[in-house]
Amino acid sequence: MIEEEKKVASAEEPVKRRRPKKKKVVSAISSLDMAIKAAGLAEEKLGDDILLLDVAEITSYTSYVLLISAKNSRLAASLSNYLEDLFATEFGQRPLSREGLPGTGWMLLDFGDIIIHVFTPEERARYDLEGFWPDAKRITTHTTATK
Repeated sequence: MIEEEKKVASAEEPVKRRRPKKKKVVSAISSLDMAIKAAGLAEEKLGDDILLLDVAEITSYTSYVLLISAKNSRLAASLSNYLEDLFATEFGQRPLSREGLPGTGWMLLDFGDIIIHVFTPEERARYDLEGFWPDAKRITTHTTATK
């Protein structure tokens, strides 16, 4: 009788269905190429004073830091959202972390090998990340070469 009760109880339980695993899009493009492409597209979307730093030799947590200025906090938030969408659609990557709130003048997207900072000029001067990594290699991109 106990076996019959077990059969009845198991028949009443909902069937658990496994969700198909999402296919992870792995980009064949290097982190440097992703950062350079992001810099170029940020410029197209009115990003200013764009600087790409190679910090792989001086930090343990990332390889590249992309610094972008935006004329105001609304543009900073818009650029940040645009770059997050770009990495998702073009490279199949979502940020590991996202910091800053719209309206604060500073947004950060952490993609592991690439960290992107989007600032208003006031916040960029306040944080002075260029001064934080004076020994970092400055990578010339199309956007930095034409300015």
